[in-house]
Amino acid sequence: MKKFLAFIMCFTMIFVFSACGDSDVRGEVDGKKSDTVTQEEKEYSFGLIQGAKYENEFIGIGCEFDESWTFYTEEQIKQLNNISADLMGEELAESIKNATIIYDMMASNTNGSNVNINLEKVGLIQNAAIDIKTRLENTLPSIKEGLTNMGLTNITSEITTVTFAGKKTDAIKITGDINGVKLYETVMCIKTNQYITSIAVTSVNTDETGNIISKFYKVG
Repeated sequence: MKKFLAFIMCFTMIFVFSACGDSDVRGEVDGKKSDTVTQEEKEYSFGLIQGAKYENEFIGIGCEFDESWTFYTEEQIKQLNNISADLMGEELAESIKNATIIYDMMASNTNGSNVNINLEKVGLIQNAAIDIKTRLENTLPSIKEGLTNMGLTNITSEITTVTFAGKKTDAIKITGDINGVKLYETVMCIKTNQYITSIAVTSVNTDETGNIISKFYKVG
């Protein structure tokens, strides 16, 4: 079930990213390439995990859970990103630079809850033009159809606002039933320099998403 929930989170994020991304306008204004994007883009760096605490200064968020939570290791995250664990220095930096979607953090607890943080590189100019709420609204029909095809029933979905890391943030809230289990998921998107950061929180049987989201705080 844990793997299935993680798959559902990744599945939902793919639809969110597909709505946010548009390669035709990356780094361009009125059809002309902009040289300022490369100059202003900040270098991405992975979040750091110490025990049950996660922080990423690049994204500007962190969270701290209790001992029931387990984080993916650095090696496991690298494998998710198709990056060999033995890559170091410039090779690793180049792999990250060329990635479209980056897995930054995955964690789960003994109650079946999951947290997943991904980033998609869209470029500074396109990111500035994106309206997160509109993009999330555009994904709802495709998300519902996809989850139905995966076997979920009694699906509800809505756009709402949550307090995430001390700031009001647009989000998708989804509920559904699968194999006798009630699923609750909240997906938030925030703009991070040249990236769209997507944070998915999932729980089962009881809605713990709000409590999990409250563990996030601003960094920097």
